Amino acid sequence: MSVNTAAYRSGYDAAYVGYQGLSTRYLAELRKPRIRFGSAVEFLAVAGFGVVLGRAIPR
Repeated sequence: MSVNTAAYRSGYDAAYVGYQGLSTRYLAELRKPRIRFGSAVEFLAVAGFGVVLGRAIPR
C-alpha cells in the first residue's frame, strides 16, 4: 500500500466516522417534538385575544 493510498483511506475513514456522528445527532434532533402543549395553548389564547380585540375596535 502506498503512502497516498494510506493517507486517502485514513482521511476517508475519519470523514465517514464524523458523518455518522453528525447523522445520529441530526436524527435525534428530528425526533424531538417541535410544538409543546404549552406553546400551542399560549398561541390559541393570544389568537383569541387578537380576535376579541379586533372586533372591539370600531372602524
